[in-house]
Amino acid sequence: MLIAFCHGSRAVFLLFPLDIISQFCDILIMKLLSVKNVAQRLGVHHSRVRIFIKEGRLPAQKIGGAWVIKENDIKKLKIMPRGRPKRNG
Repeated sequence: MLIAFCHGSRAVFLLFPLDIISQFCDILIMKLLSVKNVAQRLGVHHSRVRIFIKEGRLPAQKIGGAWVIKENDIKKLKIMPRGRPKRNG
């Protein structure tokens, strides 16, 4: 099966055996976003999104060399406020 998708301004074409496609069917059906797109939606820097992925707070899949995030998983992410917490007293 031939799959085509856009990565930035480039079109990428991949050829996969059908059994591998069936394993990733749920990924192909859902809307996937790049790290940059997620950062824009959350209002944070793209390196912060990569930290969320590394910490396991944001589930992501690596396709080729790029991380992709399911759109629904963004809603589950809880973002802590920036900076140090204020002291009481």
